[in-house]
Amino acid sequence: MAAFAERIHITSRGQAIDMLMAKKDKKDIVISDYIKLVEETTGYNIGLNLKIGGIASGLEEEKVNCLFKFGFNLGTLAQIRDDVLDYCDAKLDGQYIIGKLPFRDTETNKKRLPLLLTKDSILRKLPSSVYDKIEGDFIAPRRKEAKRQLEEAKIDPESKQLFERILDYWSDIQLFQKLSSG
Repeated sequence: MAAFAERIHITSRGQAIDMLMAKKDKKDIVISDYIKLVEETTGYNIGLNLKIGGIASGLEEEKVNCLFKFGFNLGTLAQIRDDVLDYCDAKLDGQYIIGKLPFRDTETNKKRLPLLLTKDSILRKLPSSVYDKIEGDFIAPRRKEAKRQLEEAKIDPESKQLFERILDYWSDIQLFQKLSSG
């Protein structure tokens, strides 16, 4: 029950951060504000879901804590990817392949990482340099940490392999561009 309460408390605080950031001018928001937002929403949500699953499965506390940290990083990466996808208008057979309409974050005044890096609220296509910066500064280090936590969890090889595939999928910020181009 404590993990459920923690999830509600932290993710609600993250949602409040999101609403407050939407009201601020982009020049008044720093990247650390954004990172706190994604950690306290999707990061904690996924991390605590894995923690709750580990507790319910009867895993020892050390494994549960490693799974929480893995999930925290996975969720944070997934949210960064989702925010980057807002700038992807890749189509296949005339349909957007990202699972949502692009450019909704900027249209709803959400201050997400691509906007904070470019400071360009009318930008519709991210330059390669922005993808490279996001990959190098935000994705790669967190992916590495998530893999370390997964290794430390010492779970069965089949589950570990599944989690690694999930991590690779949710941390690939250019997956849909790759799919649409070839």
